[in-house]
Amino acid sequence: MPWSRQLLALLMLAYVLLYLLPLASRPLTVPSEARYAEIPREMRVSGDWVVPHLNGLRYFEKPPLGYWAAALAMTVFGENVFASRLPAALSSLLSALLIGLLVRRFGGGVRPAWLAGAIYLGCLQIFVTGITNLLDSFLALWLNAALVAFFYAMHSDTVKTRRLFLTGFGVACGFAFLTKGFLAFAVPVLVIVPFMLWAGRWRELLRCCWWPIACAVLVALPWSLSVHGREADFWHYFFWVEHIKRFTAGAEAQHSRPIWFFLPVLLAGALPWILLLPAAFSGLRGVFTALPLQRYALLWLVLPFLFFSASNGKLATYILPCFPGLAILLALGLERYLVRSERSRLFFWGAWSSAGLAGLLALGLGLSQVLPMLPKLYAPGEAWRWLALVLALSGWVWLAVLAARLRDPEQRLFAFAAAPLLLMLCLPWVFPQQVLDRKAPGKFLHTHTDLVTPETRLVADAGLMHAVNWSYQRDDVYLLHSQGEVAYGLSYPDARSRYLNLNEVSAFVARGTPVLMVHENSPEFAKLPLPEALYRQGRFVIRYYKP
Repeated sequence: MPWSRQLLALLMLAYVLLYLLPLASRPLTVPSEARYAEIPREMRVSGDWVVPHLNGLRYFEKPPLGYWAAALAMTVFGENVFASRLPAALSSLLSALLIGLLVRRFGGGVRPAWLAGAIYLGCLQIFVTGITNLLDSFLALWLNAALVAFFYAMHSDTVKTRRLFLTGFGVACGFAFLTKGFLAFAVPVLVIVPFMLWAGRWRELLRCCWWPIACAVLVALPWSLSVHGREADFWHYFFWVEHIKRFTAGAEAQHSRPIWFFLPVLLAGALPWILLLPAAFSGLRGVFTALPLQRYALLWLVLPFLFFSASNGKLATYILPCFPGLAILLALGLERYLVRSERSRLFFWGAWSSAGLAGLLALGLGLSQVLPMLPKLYAPGEAWRWLALVLALSGWVWLAVLAARLRDPEQRLFAFAAAPLLLMLCLPWVFPQQVLDRKAPGKFLHTHTDLVTPETRLVADAGLMHAVNWSYQRDDVYLLHSQGEVAYGLSYPDARSRYLNLNEVSAFVARGTPVLMVHENSPEFAKLPLPEALYRQGRFVIRYYKP
């Protein structure tokens, strides 16, 4: 078997073990994962594929394509955790393949292409988001497809081929818009316009831009008109509240963070490969902007990073579109540094830094668990979990040291890439119970499914509503204490009755209505009547009132 096929087989095996195998290993976390599972479930049940609803309430924060993808997975695999996370995992794989194809065609052949794909899938942040039910990996897929298609178009030999790739570029932008809105156009424009200006091809950009714009509009228009016809207020809320106000808001912005927030996120999220950045830059020194692909990748990394940093609202997953540019630069730089120039000093220090980081993590975790004066991440009955992590980190140390000592460049890169894989393999299975008790109430809720009948009134905190919806397959949960992210949906006249105060809950109980309440620990709930049954798991509480 040719070595390229062996690499493909190994990459696919690693992908199955790391990305697909753990998808059902843990319950959904709140609020994000439960939200993005519940909305597709409600779409399937209601048959309404136009207007997204959460807990039966209008939910205008995102367009529907990500929900449609999850609903399709649920149609094939059932309404379960695996299906809800599958689109994110597949998106990560397809993004890596697109990056590999781009590098193979324009960056020097098969070896840097496989390396770029492996770097992308091996970055810690790509891995974590790829096994988590979020829309960011799905959005990144369409943005990556758009930017890859545009680069192909600008370097096509025939008018027909160029038109084909420009069509793909426009369609991908349309799909990105249907996933998360106007960001679909901001990121490509940020990369493409400076790239074409840098190349002195701005007139060509003006000539060719109209066709992909038309394709993107044609893709987005049917749903856009349909949702406007159904809910005339959708675009006002989606454009002004979810885009303009969120980007320009000051300290009161949702997820407000300082301007430097994404720098440590990128450095940590790109581990362990970020430790080889000096070696990669050394390999590109003198030819950094010689190849169009290198210029394109540099803009792909830097300009979206600056754009997202300028926004006051920040989440760690927002900078996923920056990682393809980083992966391409690392692959091309390491190819020139290790293989073509046969240098190794900077790679040597990068590999030893990787080993040292993993060793410090293993030592710190082990000491924190055995020394009585240090805080404990794991409970006494969870020794196998932290021991598994220590062993995985020890394997990382061994392989990183091996990478530093090997002479063959390909073997060095293979050992470095393999170093964190054991940790990635075991990580989804060894979450501390205290973390699950704070973020994943699914198993706790399922334990008490027998208390829920069609007549039972379900009441929940806004932060736990999604998990109650998903666990009990109900979209009629009453909100208590705060309205949370469904405040806008509750503002409609036909939904205002879904928000209760403690007195109204007491009135339900007094009338003999069966009530199951799910809430976080809080002294104010002591004002309620004594329940028939009371259950606790970490910060989660279930109160059951039997008629």
